[in-house]
Amino acid sequence: MALSGPSTCVTVNSTVYFVFVLISVCSAAFDFLILDTRDNATNGNKICKTRGYDGLAVVNTPESFAYLLKITEEKRKIGKGVNIGFYLEINTKTFKWYDGSAPSSDMPWLFKNTTPTTSKPHGRVHFSGRISMETGKASVHTACSNCKF
Repeated sequence: MALSGPSTCVTVNSTVYFVFVLISVCSAAFDFLILDTRDNATNGNKICKTRGYDGLAVVNTPESFAYLLKITEEKRKIGKGVNIGFYLEINTKTFKWYDGSAPSSDMPWLFKNTTPTTSKPHGRVHFSGRISMETGKASVHTACSNCKF
């Protein structure tokens, strides 16, 4: 996990204090693993965990998403995309990343105006680089990531 942040200089009674604000940026390191085998989303998630990762890849920043597209290009060409850690929370019918964060407003959806449906609760990145919601049953490559909060 990388830590960074702005600093502020404060002068009190002729003494200078520096205050550092630390911001945790989990995706800055881009700790991804792309599995060589194809599997469904549930099994892919289990395999990620047995390999020491938190689970399916959380790519909730433009930088992490661009990096994921770069390292999965070949896998996306030969398969039907890559499973990622994006899902539909069934009880609330809201989309979320596995780390609990919400999708950004500029998320690159494959289909405009994607609506939550319980028949397609798993996220996948397609060859086009767009994200869609799928059943999670298809055998495709899987992207794993570590992102501890």
